[in-house]
Amino acid sequence: FNPHGEPTSIVITRDGKASKTNFRGENDYRNLAEHFYHVVINRETPSYPLSDSVNTMAVMDAIAQSASNNSAPVALNL
Repeated sequence: FNPHGEPTSIVITRDGKASKTNFRGENDYRNLAEHFYHVVINRETPSYPLSDSVNTMAVMDAIAQSASNNSAPVALNL
């Protein structure tokens, strides 16, 4: 997530070899707001289904539950 729109890069090292990938700057907040507008006003199809959001919340709840229980594993039924 890159809310300031600055160009960024990542370096992936695999089997001792590093490769760098550059990404152009984007304002993620603007992109999210524009997409929301197009979905609500223009009735466009969301980029991701609602079930993705529900699953994300289930994972976040499991992380919180695990953290409050000495990092015990938490089963997910997604």
